[in-house]
Amino acid sequence: MAQSYRPYNDLNEIYKRKQIWADADGKGDDARKKKAAEEAKKYYRSLADNGYGSLSEEMRGAGLRQAKELTDYYGMEGKHPVREYLYTKGASKGLSKKDIDALLKYNGVTGEISFGGKNIGSPDSVVDGVSYMEDSKALDSSFDDYIKRAGVARSKTDAVNGENEKLFNMYEREYNDLKDINPFETD
Repeated sequence: MAQSYRPYNDLNEIYKRKQIWADADGKGDDARKKKAAEEAKKYYRSLADNGYGSLSEEMRGAGLRQAKELTDYYGMEGKHPVREYLYTKGASKGLSKKDIDALLKYNGVTGEISFGGKNIGSPDSVVDGVSYMEDSKALDSSFDDYIKRAGVARSKTDAVNGENEKLFNMYEREYNDLKDINPFETD
């Protein structure tokens, strides 16, 4: 089995062909069904050739829903969800989720992710719109580089004060909404 081989890529290609096949089946398009099945063969073979023969057979017999579940499982296994990982790192430096979201960019043309202007690279997989990367070093490096360049991390005191102010404002709004209501009256 090749060391750098990741079954997710082949599984994802098979899943795409199964979607095409199901769509063609619903429309009675036998030529498209045959083409999708033929295209999928090389991905089944690649799985088997790389030591995933039983997974290849399981995927071959899987319906569309089970194929998606298998693809998603291998897309997430052993990987870090990029946004959540950076949220955690950001919180340790006093950055909010909104701050992280503003710094995290996805290039739809190249399929690459950048953080704070530094290219991180392409995610290893994308499952239901969530990007996953196996190597957290690339994420750590881009985050640390941003902190060094920008020096904008809030102190713990500032971060706590900001959260306290948000809570105070929320409770003040609730109080103002409720203060003139008589709990013993009904409409």
